[in-house]
Amino acid sequence: MRQAGVVAAAGLYALADESGHLLRLQEDHALAAHLAERLERAGYVLAHDVSTNIIYFAPPAGHTMTVDQLPIAMKERGVLCSGGYGSAGNLIRVVVHRDVSQAQLEWAASSFEHVLDLKN
Repeated sequence: MRQAGVVAAAGLYALADESGHLLRLQEDHALAAHLAERLERAGYVLAHDVSTNIIYFAPPAGHTMTVDQLPIAMKERGVLCSGGYGSAGNLIRVVVHRDVSQAQLEWAASSFEHVLDLKN
């Protein structure tokens, strides 16, 4: 790989104790687990056990909101997600990262619940 040192430098920065990235990553994982729990309670179908900051899920079976429509409806509410994942292209992906606060995560969870109610 060309310029592997550039990639390595970014990794070293992320792992440095004073940067706090490792602690924040743990917080991101906890927030993602909370969001996954809220999604599941709302009826979304999780594609996996959530142990990182990435969640893959599908709309409830038989629901009229499609994988193409959901990201558009969520963007209108200020929440970014994307669809077309999984071997069948029927999964949506959400990533929790250091720029997502607890309050924003709660807004996202409420927005996913609200969007389901719109097209049910």
